[in-house]
Amino acid sequence: MLPEALLDGSLIVAGFNEQHDLELFHFLPETGRLNPLPMQVDLGSFIPQVRAFPDGREALVLGGPMGQGFEPG
Repeated sequence: MLPEALLDGSLIVAGFNEQHDLELFHFLPETGRLNPLPMQVDLGSFIPQVRAFPDGREALVLGGPMGQGFEPG
């Protein structure tokens, strides 16, 4: 998954969490901080997993909530 840039210069990125699930994170480049977002994604798809709305306040995610039985594929 490619990072999704937001208007404020931050990014939505995917990474593995402590449970080894692929989770979304909000990356703040100025501090290097990664804030977890409660969404899982599947890298098995060839289409973008996340797209931010033009105002940068919301995003559409092809995935599911963390811990609710999301099965990639």
